[in-house]
Amino acid sequence: MVKINFDPTTTRPYSGSFQLLPPGEYNVKIVNEEEQLCRDGRSRALVFEYSVIDGEHQGHNIRHMINLWNANEAAVSVAQSVLASIMNAIGLPTFMDTRELHNRPFRIRVENREWNDRVFNDVVDFMPVKATNSVGMQIPPPPPPQQGATGDAGPFWSA
Repeated sequence: MVKINFDPTTTRPYSGSFQLLPPGEYNVKIVNEEEQLCRDGRSRALVFEYSVIDGEHQGHNIRHMINLWNANEAAVSVAQSVLASIMNAIGLPTFMDTRELHNRPFRIRVENREWNDRVFNDVVDFMPVKATNSVGMQIPPPPPPQQGATGDAGPFWSA
């Protein structure tokens, strides 16, 4: 007999199949990561788990493998570019521990790809989250500084 303290109201019921996100853009945050051994038995990857934070698919999780430790230099270069894109999207210039990336919102673009007769979600782009106001309307970026705002062109009345 196995003693277990489990509350089924704290988790989603199993649907019997893996649900793909439809292609599109989603606001997400990193909720987990792990280092995983790749199929070749030598390479390792960092696998992020993103969680959709709003909209119709809120709570849906998607896993994304970044092949950081590989004998193939091209694979490592792509993985480093992906990691840099994530950092740029969340506005983090550097980090020492992957937990620093957790719970910082950013936006991903997802496409569906087929490989070995299976369809999967493929994360193909990373962007900052678009700012919105309290009623959900997008806030435009601030205008560039006006000439003279830095004092270079003299006072505003001299223009």
